[in-house]
Amino acid sequence: MTKLISGDRYPIFMPQSRRSPARRKTKGRPSADEGRSWPRLDIDARDVEKALKLFFSAATVAGLLVGLGMAFSIPLDSDMANAGLYPMEIARGSFQYVLPANNPYLFTDYIIHAVVQPLSGYSPVALVLTCYALFILIVLASALLVWRLAGPFEALAAAALVANLPYTALMYAVAPLYHAGTVLYILLSLIVIFADRPPLRLPVQGRLVIVALLQLLGVLSDTLMLPLFTLPLVVYFGYRAVRKGKAAGAGEPGGHPDARPV
Repeated sequence: MTKLISGDRYPIFMPQSRRSPARRKTKGRPSADEGRSWPRLDIDARDVEKALKLFFSAATVAGLLVGLGMAFSIPLDSDMANAGLYPMEIARGSFQYVLPANNPYLFTDYIIHAVVQPLSGYSPVALVLTCYALFILIVLASALLVWRLAGPFEALAAAALVANLPYTALMYAVAPLYHAGTVLYILLSLIVIFADRPPLRLPVQGRLVIVALLQLLGVLSDTLMLPLFTLPLVVYFGYRAVRKGKAAGAGEPGGHPDARPV
């Protein structure tokens, strides 16, 4: 003899005689847990957001401290010391060391070291700190870009993520001459491109000039910037111009409704 037990997720057929004594005894009577009001966890969303902001801020500081320790742990071999040798040779009037201008760091990293190194007496400590400062600027530029596109909360999360890169990536980010200046130029270009509304609003002509200058210096220094960023940027704005022209030709007032100001 079998009986269908209701209330379960799936119907189960089992002999009535094998039902547990507790089920037989409590049948028809409310259990002790029924009618009891269990306490609900009351969490304010604002408190959660504050806690997450504190966590992201602490994670960013921790990541920057780890990066600083890693920057001083990397030995300055002959390749790493090029950023210090470059301004030294320029000060001596020797341009054979830096020409031709196909050096991937000529107008990105070198241009910063050319200012700092003579002022520091070509100190290796200043060289390490300058490279580390580039990493800090990358973190800040990433956070500013995300702030511009999303908001302050997302910017804190972005800063924490960039500051806590995996070990191998962080090692290259804080070491001298590993395309850090190129990454910074790309981030600055994106920030200028999206400076189309207050409080960072710049006129279209000014933005075009700044982005073109950053792209020119970046491509002359690091040709990797051309296929990875400059050409896609040109194609994108070409597509936007064609789309806007078609919308204007179709008689749409103000162009395409989804179009952002360039």
